[in-house]
Amino acid sequence: MESYVKNIANNPEAIILDIGAGRKKYPETITLDLYHYPDIDLCANAEKLPLKDNSADMVLNTSAMEHMVNIDKILTEMDRVLKSGGFIFVATPFVFPYHPQPFDLTRWSADGLKRLFPNYTCLESGSVRGPHATLHRVISSYFAWLFSLGNYPIYLFLYMVFSWVFLPFGILDALHGQYRQKQSPLDCIVYFIGQKP
Repeated sequence: MESYVKNIANNPEAIILDIGAGRKKYPETITLDLYHYPDIDLCANAEKLPLKDNSADMVLNTSAMEHMVNIDKILTEMDRVLKSGGFIFVATPFVFPYHPQPFDLTRWSADGLKRLFPNYTCLESGSVRGPHATLHRVISSYFAWLFSLGNYPIYLFLYMVFSWVFLPFGILDALHGQYRQKQSPLDCIVYFIGQKP
């Protein structure tokens, strides 16, 4: 995905919108979020994007869609602001612990993400983080839940602690690169890159 962002950003007039950004991941993007996080350029609801029709060259939505309530409206808005020939990148958890911020509503497989964009040409689809990252997240979450005794703030603290303890599991995905861009039954995070007709 980084190569798409860099390629599009070579045009100084290009608009790359990152919806549900949380923070600025790429300096070339216009970040949009419902909340006033640092580095957010636009604070708005993704159900009514403050951009003109056919104005964006690329729309990103990275690990945010599972927190969004009216997905159909948001997908319509993403399509509305994206230019013909523009690119869409969506990454979302598949096998991942519950993490309300403030909601955690939905999961998609890589195939499920493709079905959200039936009129788009699929350029790439697969796994961003594979089965080892899933194991890392789930085992960290399990032990944090076990020792938090139902106290959510303690759970969050322990989750960070156990995430460090079990970090070697998460690193194994990098060593086993065959999971990248393929779909496995235990993908942690999946993605879709499509081009609007």
